[in-house]
Amino acid sequence: MVEVNGIGDVLPSFRFETDKVNWFTPNYVSNHHDEKQVRFECREEDEWWNPNDKMIITASSEFLGNNISAYKLTIEMDSEVPLSLWRNGKIELTYDVASQKWSMKGISGYGGAEWRFCSPDAVVDMVLDGLRCAVFLYGAGEDALKDSTSKLIRSLEAGRNHLIKSAVLYPAEDCSKSITDELPTTMEGPFFDY
Repeated sequence: MVEVNGIGDVLPSFRFETDKVNWFTPNYVSNHHDEKQVRFECREEDEWWNPNDKMIITASSEFLGNNISAYKLTIEMDSEVPLSLWRNGKIELTYDVASQKWSMKGISGYGGAEWRFCSPDAVVDMVLDGLRCAVFLYGAGEDALKDSTSKLIRSLEAGRNHLIKSAVLYPAEDCSKSITDELPTTMEGPFFDY
């Protein structure tokens, strides 16, 4: 365990992968960029789930000399929803120890471009739900992992406002654009590839 000022004692690094997750759109997707159209579910062992959906959580520490300068959480997602943040995309959360503030960055699943957010508050909710799901799914004997993730959840909840403000935003007019306005004139390749 390492002491991260403002968070507490956490594992210096960890990795957790699961397919007991499901991302879905309860209604017709009206825009291929607005994250609030997507829902997340954590699946219990005996429930049906989409085996194609996966989530990988990794954590790492950055050191400056002997002291931790930053703590990073990355959540990688793979699903079948038509928003590239959730199709092989990822969300990077960085905790700066000096300022004791979190920041958030999204990476598109297509080409690795930086994702610009329409609804960063919805993404933060999904990140927290994903971390709570991980705590629920951790096995027996993984107390250090449960404890570390629980502390990270509390820190992210406390830093929620700054996390949302740190997100790079998509232009408002594009966030409200109808999907029919986004369709290409030819149907070559995935039309949600941006």
